[in-house]
Amino acid sequence: MTISIATVEASLFQAHEGAYFQMSDDQGFSEKVYLKRCRENPQCGVPGAKRVPFSLEFEASEEGVPHFHVGDFSFSHPDIGLLGPVCVGRILNPASPNLALFQVVFG
Repeated sequence: MTISIATVEASLFQAHEGAYFQMSDDQGFSEKVYLKRCRENPQCGVPGAKRVPFSLEFEASEEGVPHFHVGDFSFSHPDIGLLGPVCVGRILNPASPNLALFQVVFG
């Protein structure tokens, strides 16, 4: 099952915080990543929008992860299905420099 990016909501991911997802791209990269946080951001919403903006933060071991700032990746989980490709940003992780931290934002 493929999840529609246009209609996906935070509630789909909130029950899976702490679970592992498979992150992959069309270049052959595939890595198990941990869903660290799913955060709704209602203050960033547009009046009348169909969903509350939210963000996902995934974490993985730095080893084996390609170096990028922004890229297109897909995420899959056996209970949720496939999401993507979506734009993923790599963000600083000063508390754990040996772990890569990724963020996906849905407006």
